[in-house]
Amino acid sequence: MTVTNGDVLKVVMEVVLNDGSIAQNVYYFLANFVASFDDGTITDELETWIEGLYGNLSSQLLASMTQSLCSVDEILFNAGEGLWEVVRHVGTFTPTIAFNNANEGLPNQSSAFATFNTQRPKSRGRKFLFPFGEDMQADTFLTGAALAAMANYADDALTGILVAPLSTLDPGIHRVGINEFLGFAIAVVTNVLGSQRRRRPGVGA
Repeated sequence: MTVTNGDVLKVVMEVVLNDGSIAQNVYYFLANFVASFDDGTITDELETWIEGLYGNLSSQLLASMTQSLCSVDEILFNAGEGLWEVVRHVGTFTPTIAFNNANEGLPNQSSAFATFNTQRPKSRGRKFLFPFGEDMQADTFLTGAALAAMANYADDALTGILVAPLSTLDPGIHRVGINEFLGFAIAVVTNVLGSQRRRRPGVGA
């Protein structure tokens, strides 16, 4: 099978925290292609992108985390239902990333985060990163080193994937209830920790 121009892909990056809780970051891409590419090529490109993305945070992310299988799916807008749904499984991969912060970890729900704005007001993506080590913050504010790593992460997350000349996978978000994909225009990071309530033990991803 192949990925063609105009396809929208959903990529789920998943890890298991040391208490068994599952944590996920979900990314969406729009294929702007001049040719079609086989699923394996696209899956490999996404794995490389994820490895580079989280490699920026190797000193911040807890060594006690375990990398799970990541999935890639094609999603399509169902006009009759008014929602986006998975229509095809593209592939899976397990990234090779060194999570090497061996310090005591922050609570699961305490999270550094990045915001990705689009050209449309109030339409934005937000990524709550996996738990950092306690040494990466002081009084709920990230250290300078952690904030710099977050800025590198956000910059890479904003950058599309060049699959071949004139063929890119561009990151962004799909609008809820509408058949429209919005590309990211700018990334914003802050040194203030956020809260991801779904990561409380026993609650969810």
